[in-house]
Amino acid sequence: MTPFDNIESEVAAMLAKITPMTPEQARERDFKTFILPVLLEAGFDKRACKDDLLNSGMDSRNHAQRKAARECLDFLKDTGAAVALVGPRGTGKTSIAAQIVQKWAWADHLGYMAGKGVGRRRMVIYEKTTGLISKLKAMYADFGTIEMDRMERRLNALVKAELLILDELHEVSEDSKHKDRILTDIVDRRYAAQRDTILISNQTSKEFKATINPSIMSRMQEHGGVIPCEWASFREQTAV
Repeated sequence: MTPFDNIESEVAAMLAKITPMTPEQARERDFKTFILPVLLEAGFDKRACKDDLLNSGMDSRNHAQRKAARECLDFLKDTGAAVALVGPRGTGKTSIAAQIVQKWAWADHLGYMAGKGVGRRRMVIYEKTTGLISKLKAMYADFGTIEMDRMERRLNALVKAELLILDELHEVSEDSKHKDRILTDIVDRRYAAQRDTILISNQTSKEFKATINPSIMSRMQEHGGVIPCEWASFREQTAV
């Protein structure tokens, strides 16, 4: 008997003691290993990174969320669509966007495992609008630019992503010319490149349509739409 025979016997004994995973356990493992890193890399807060299947729940609001996610996905066809998720705070609009990214990540992962898309991973960027505006506004100066090369590199990176999610539009002052110019510039560039965009705001549909730049609204009417998320807040009310 060689030393290798002992090693093989020990490995066989160890494998015999391993309890096979249930489908739920295997999904949880794959979510943590393959899907969660995609969400975090995109820029989502970990609180929004919950498995959309295992964490679906029986609450009617979860069903409403999934319906809104399906409606949103119907618009996202690589046409330069702009889709707005609007409604009161706490209704899970950011979670809806995260669910959409998860569905893409699962499809990419399963395709990779099946050998259909070697290394395929769609690029997604999630940004808070206030943070994005603060990063870019220093590059703009009275509708000209003082840092053209740097601005173009930043904008090109935003256009390159297959999906851009801009959250909390309502947090930026409505009279900010920087907000209006920068958002319009980004959406127009992504439209031209046939890259889809999701906008998230705590405004009502009426408020959103009244305050968003007409150029963006025109893009949304051509490819996209406004999806109201008007159910009760998850933060303030118990499950129903």
